[in-house]
Amino acid sequence: LLRGVKRMLTSGRIVVSDAASQLVASSVFGETEPASFLEIGAGRATKTILLQSDAMRRFGHQIENYTTLDNRHFKTKLLRQRIAEYDVVVKETLTADALKLDDVFQDERFDTIFIDAPCSGLGTLRRHPEIRWKITPQDIKMYAQTQLDLLKSAAPFVSDGGSLVYATCTVTHAENNGVVRAFLESDAGADFALAPINGSSCIATRLTQGSMDAHFAARFVKRG
Repeated sequence: LLRGVKRMLTSGRIVVSDAASQLVASSVFGETEPASFLEIGAGRATKTILLQSDAMRRFGHQIENYTTLDNRHFKTKLLRQRIAEYDVVVKETLTADALKLDDVFQDERFDTIFIDAPCSGLGTLRRHPEIRWKITPQDIKMYAQTQLDLLKSAAPFVSDGGSLVYATCTVTHAENNGVVRAFLESDAGADFALAPINGSSCIATRLTQGSMDAHFAARFVKRG
């Protein structure tokens, strides 16, 4: 059995992901297929695989104009390996600083931008209990500022009427609802409004006995 599972993993037939991560990925797309899509913080491609799998179920095919971006070269290299294994479509895989998207894109606009933001990770404590001994209030403040800056950096590159989806794997107010509010109150967020995601104002799973991890996600729509 274990050998069979290993073969399926290495051949791109199954992918392992927490239920909360799957919930977020399955909630990123709206009813209308985006003509262009940018995933920020793509990492090792787990959400890339989940997102394109959801596109197949929803639209009957993967998103052709799909771009990934991460700030670590080794993660981009691993992403390229995994999307090849899983036969996932990605038009362009970029390694760049998402806080400086002006250096990456000029006239490009995306119907949907998904930010899988770096965070304190407190929603994954069951799998990473060491976090509780390492994280400090100053760390959370730093993460919240970076998350807000990521939203501000991405906002100009969302098409009119397009979506900006923000997600974390933490439970702190500062990194979740606090960042959402700060973005909407900023000049960069002035043209955006909150929109439903997964039938609610936000996704906010909680850590309870026997539950999935605690993740958060919100959708902004750009007026126009």
